[in-house]
Amino acid sequence: MPPKPKTTETFRSFENCEALNAEDISNHLEPASKKKYECGTKKFAQFCKDHNRPLDPNEENLAHVITVTARKIKPGTVKKYLTGISYVYRKQFPMVDIARSSEQIKSTVRGVKKMFSVATKQAPAFTLINMHLAYQSFDSSFNDLLFRAILGLGFFGLHHLGKLVVPDQILLRNPRK
Repeated sequence: MPPKPKTTETFRSFENCEALNAEDISNHLEPASKKKYECGTKKFAQFCKDHNRPLDPNEENLAHVITVTARKIKPGTVKKYLTGISYVYRKQFPMVDIARSSEQIKSTVRGVKKMFSVATKQAPAFTLINMHLAYQSFDSSFNDLLFRAILGLGFFGLHHLGKLVVPDQILLRNPRK
């Protein structure tokens, strides 16, 4: 959505300000965030229905939803679902934010992240042989020479970057991070 041009008009009535404020509030979330929030809310409602639980986002219900949901989806998505549940039910259940920030919920989220997170899959390292093969496959056109230069600078400039981010001690290395 393109930004609206700023206006220099003075707002004469309180109702006018209220209408503009309501419009601002309705547009504060990105469409992708709204979609995740809706999905999390639907999963929560379905969980409550399936387990004969009241539709109340208290600590116990939220913890159980996290436990069940994290086994079906990426654990990182669970946090977004929780945000959506609190966002949607905030007016109806004012205590949802307190329940969401409780130690039980925080510990449950940390636990499922540790148990069910999948390590990042890395492509094999780009070697000097790959560089040689890449250089041989290009023509001598300007664009190809430019790309060769960028490739060479990137390869030799960043080749040892991993040494800066991987801990020296083997016990501290974690492929999930």
